[in-house]
Amino acid sequence: MKKRILFITMLLLAAMVFTSVLLAESSPVVHLIEREGAAGGCFATATGTGGAIPDNTPAGACFSADVSGAPAGATIVDVTVDVAATHSWIGDLNFTIESPDATVLTLMDRPGHPLVNVNFGDNDDLIATSPISYTDSSANPAEDMGDGSTATNIVVCQGDGICDYAPDDPFSTLAGETVDGIWEFCVSDNAAGDTGTISTFTVNVTCDGGEPPAPALAFTKTVGTDPSVCAPTDNVTIPAGGGGTDVTYCYYMTNTGNVTFGLHTVDDDQLGTVLGPAFPAVVAPGGSAWFTVTTLITQTTVNSATWSATDAAGGNAAAASDSATVTRGAPTDVSLSSFGSDNAALSPLWLATLLVIILGFGFVLHRKIAGE
Repeated sequence: MKKRILFITMLLLAAMVFTSVLLAESSPVVHLIEREGAAGGCFATATGTGGAIPDNTPAGACFSADVSGAPAGATIVDVTVDVAATHSWIGDLNFTIESPDATVLTLMDRPGHPLVNVNFGDNDDLIATSPISYTDSSANPAEDMGDGSTATNIVVCQGDGICDYAPDDPFSTLAGETVDGIWEFCVSDNAAGDTGTISTFTVNVTCDGGEPPAPALAFTKTVGTDPSVCAPTDNVTIPAGGGGTDVTYCYYMTNTGNVTFGLHTVDDDQLGTVLGPAFPAVVAPGGSAWFTVTTLITQTTVNSATWSATDAAGGNAAAASDSATVTRGAPTDVSLSSFGSDNAALSPLWLATLLVIILGFGFVLHRKIAGE
């Protein structure tokens, strides 16, 4: 009786192994290619040429840069300003920036004055080959520029490694203002004896786009025989004869609109839903995502797929379709076996062989048990 139970148990285990191999299939692994875009959806920049800084002249000098190219109706989200300047005493200098809407912000006002030196401020230098940047995200107040003493003399950015500073007046003050137009950078020297020049200044503006959401995507489907790469073509020829050939389809999407996609579904007219439905993956404007599916093809096959994407809330939808062709001998009906993204499909011949092995093992075991 125990031998019969052992025989039945062995057959059940063999059947379970056969079934698990037959049905094994892994989910596609989605690869994301991130491209960092400007927050808010658009970006504009312009560089202005400077000139000599009048020594000990509080009226100073102003230089302009014409920002253009932002979408119609775009407004400011954030601003950064880069300054390439040469001067031998930063504590003499005052920097301001004026927007096209005539808002004036102070970037720095004689760093170290009067705390470091009641008359002249910090004595450190600026050099044009080591530009400094003003950004709201910096943790370094502009008034702390330099080493904080008059005992030594360093070059800001070059000597201390600190190249970004928070402006005295935050750029967030400009939120909602006009992007395009003339921006003015002004500098004044407020003590005698040290001179310098402004080489260039650059205004960088991130903006809100000024346009309604426009979801769009570009989609290509390719096919090849190397499962480790995305094939560059949408057709491949496989040899005739045998039990067929494993081919790898690559599904590649690029977000060409201005909406961030968060949910994705890819339907293939022969393989079914190969991604999703509503697979979560964040693809920002300009970013891409791709995955592969490997399957056994036994006949000439032409199949198409549609990539559908929405934002995280399920709205702002976009979709695109593409097809790929596998040619095997003379054109015949399509025949697709089971597929997986990482596991090659099992051919009917291999499945039949596996079943014969299992049944043969069961027969021999049964005879052995009966003989005992």
